[in-house]
Amino acid sequence: MHWLRARAQLHRWKEEYDVTSREMVWTVLYFIFQRNKWQLRRQQQMTPTPSIGKIAYCEKQMHLWEELGRVANMQFANARETYPSDTWRPAV
Repeated sequence: MHWLRARAQLHRWKEEYDVTSREMVWTVLYFIFQRNKWQLRRQQQMTPTPSIGKIAYCEKQMHLWEELGRVANMQFANARETYPSDTWRPAV
C-alpha cells in the first residue's frame, strides 16, 4: 500500500515539474504581451493631438512590464537549466 502511495506521489511531482516549466514560459510571454499592448496604446496616442499625460502613463506601463519580464526571465533561467533561453524578447 505504501508503495502505491509513493508511486502516485512521484507521478504527481513529475506532472507538477512539467506544468511548472510551462508556466515559467507562459509568465514571461504574458509580460511581453502586456508590454506590447501598452506600446500599441502609446502609438495610438500619437494622433494629431497627442496627450502628454496618456503617453507618459503608457511609457510607465511599458517599462513596468518590460522590467517584470526581464527579471522573471533571468530568475527562471537561473532556477532551471532546461528553461528556453529564447523566451525573452526585449522591446525594440
